[in-house]
Amino acid sequence: YNALILATRQALVYPDKQQGNAISTKMYYFSELKRSLYIDHALYSKMVQRADPLIKKLPKIIDTFVIIGLLLLPFFGGLFWLSGTLFGLIFLTILVWIMEKIAKTSFGYKTLFRLGMHGVTWSILFSFMLGITNQSVPYLYNLIFIVWMGFVLFKNK
Repeated sequence: YNALILATRQALVYPDKQQGNAISTKMYYFSELKRSLYIDHALYSKMVQRADPLIKKLPKIIDTFVIIGLLLLPFFGGLFWLSGTLFGLIFLTILVWIMEKIAKTSFGYKTLFRLGMHGVTWSILFSFMLGITNQSVPYLYNLIFIVWMGFVLFKNK
C-alpha cells in the first residue's frame, strides 16, 4: 500500500521515523482503546462535513499568515541582525579597550562601545561590497574595525 496510515482490523500502522531511505513504523492496537470505536460511513461523512469549512478557509488563512510574515520579516530580520552585530561589538570593544589601555588614552569602555557603534559602519560597508562580488576574506570585518578604532584612538591621543 502507498498510504500514510494503514488501518487493519486489529491496529493502525503509521510512519514513525525516517533514517536515510528506511522508514520505521509504529503500530497502535485497537485493543488498547478504553472504549469501543466504531466508524461507519455516516460518522465519516459527519467528520468530513465538519472539516470541510475549515479546509475551504485554509488557503485564506495561509495567505494571511504569509502576508503578515512578509510584512514583519524585515523588522524582525533587522532586529536580529542588529542584535548580532551589537553582541559581536561587545567582544571587539574589549580588544579596542585593551588597545586603549596600551595607548593610555582617557576613553572608558562605555565610550569605546559608543564609538564602536559608529566605527563598525566601515566593516559593514566593506563586508557588503565584498558580498556583492561573492568574495570572502576571513576576519576582514574584525580587522577593519580594529584598524579604524586604532586610528581613532591614536588620532585623539
